[in-house]
Amino acid sequence: MQLLVDLVLRYGLALAFVTVLIEQIGLPLPCYPILVVTAALSARGAYNVPQLIAVSVIACLLADYAWFRA
Repeated sequence: MQLLVDLVLRYGLALAFVTVLIEQIGLPLPCYPILVVTAALSARGAYNVPQLIAVSVIACLLADYAWFRA
């Protein structure tokens, strides 16, 4: 778990974006643990929850658009 927290602290919202995008494309990489850790770190003031939601939604929309175009 500490490795996951360290990764989120190091890469931040970019890691959340990439994991959500990869999961929505269809690869078996769960994004929920990253989102939960990032949201939990927002309680310490490390991240902003609306920014996390915006990054996740944009990643979902990009993946859905790629599937739509395919």
